Amino acid sequence: MSRYYSTIGWAVFVVGSISLAFYGLTHGWGVAPSMLVQGVLTYIVCGVAEVVVPYRRDWMWLSDREVVTDVGHVILFDQSINYLYAIATVMVADYVLPAAASDMPVMIVLGVMYLEISEYWRHRYLHGSDTFWPLHAIHHHLDRMHIFRSGRVHFVDGMARVVFTFVPALLLGVPTTAILCWMILLTATGPISHSNLNIYTPKSLNILLVTPMVHRLHHASVDAHMRSNLAPLSPLVDLLFDTWLDPENNPVAEVGVVPDVVPTGFLGQLTFPFIGILRRLGLYSVEGGTKQVPNGPND
Repeated sequence: MSRYYSTIGWAVFVVGSISLAFYGLTHGWGVAPSMLVQGVLTYIVCGVAEVVVPYRRDWMWLSDREVVTDVGHVILFDQSINYLYAIATVMVADYVLPAAASDMPVMIVLGVMYLEISEYWRHRYLHGSDTFWPLHAIHHHLDRMHIFRSGRVHFVDGMARVVFTFVPALLLGVPTTAILCWMILLTATGPISHSNLNIYTPKSLNILLVTPMVHRLHHASVDAHMRSNLAPLSPLVDLLFDTWLDPENNPVAEVGVVPDVVPTGFLGQLTFPFIGILRRLGLYSVEGGTKQVPNGPND
């Protein structure tokens, strides 16, 4: 596939995903069903496309023994937390904080900007925290990148987004429409940015939105790269806070954490962050000394 057509394909995919969610919202499907359909179809279409035009064949999800674990994270935690929060947001805004329901365009834009910057700093904090890095290390435990790895997010990491990004936004009066728009945009760009699709996007687009090229660099095994391109939706935030790296000038050889001590099993991944946090706090030790948490802040 040529670079031009791959860029067009990425744009069509993202716009189609966003349009599907808004179609549901404007045709009476409700918030949760609309986002559920958007999320499921995004994963399915992208998963099929990866088989046809993979970026790297050794990263294909078809040969990944951990794909069942990935799907488990997606279904049980990542997507379910998003949908439950979407419903809770509407209920809180309608019945508890009616002043937060303003849908003025300027308020929606400012709300999306607030969410983007707030989540950027939460993400950046996780990459710089000795104590809480193990929670996020689960998401970086990747020897390959594909669509189903995008949802490998520890449930505490997901709930932290609710507590430290969404709740303050509501209390500050951010319109629920802004929160839903931001979540819909993330559902469209987030999975595909983790995908194994052979997609090229020019620098002008890579600076504006998180693309597979941009986010692949964030997942690189090189520690300095992992601390770059932290914005969830728009790298303009990275440019603002000096954490942007151009993917065209920084090729990615391998992805994942080094050394890789994150468990491969589902239950092991759920308990690993708690053991890591207790170890960092000095409340847990193992025979022979303390294990280093991979790619932690002190590496």
